[in-house]
Amino acid sequence: MKLSKVRQQIDCLNRLHALTGQLDTIMVFLLNQKLVTTDHINAVRNSSEPAKDVQLILSKLQKEEKLQMLEYNWSLLPLEIIRIYIITDREQKEFIYG
Repeated sequence: MKLSKVRQQIDCLNRLHALTGQLDTIMVFLLNQKLVTTDHINAVRNSSEPAKDVQLILSKLQKEEKLQMLEYNWSLLPLEIIRIYIITDREQKEFIYG
């Protein structure tokens, strides 16, 4: 059964977080871009489902056209590689594992 796009994004963020702890880094990047507040960061840090919360924030920012590009790439074979690309008006950032 094929997972929904949202579920795939959440799973990708979950796996990236499990392997590297980069959800906080993503949130700090968004804070530096003035796209989220410290309240958003604290909510994600205290959440029981931080990957779901980050996905919701990124999706909302994309719908509001505050992100020029948001792309999730997760491949398992031959080696596991996870890449999340975020491009804002001011900067581009890639969050990588593998």
